[in-house]
Amino acid sequence: MKERIYFLGHLRTLAIFLVVVVHAGIVYEPVLENSWIVSWYGCGSYVAHRGGI
Repeated sequence: MKERIYFLGHLRTLAIFLVVVVHAGIVYEPVLENSWIVSWYGCGSYVAHRGGI
């Protein structure tokens, strides 16, 4: 019977974690600021748009 290589499982888990972190971080890239479908122009915060400030 073949032995399981646990290192590859850990490497896969790390790769999945890094993909999630990168995709979450892309949201904050200033390069992509004008390419979003929805953009808030004017005041800079969501709370101000909702009348909270």
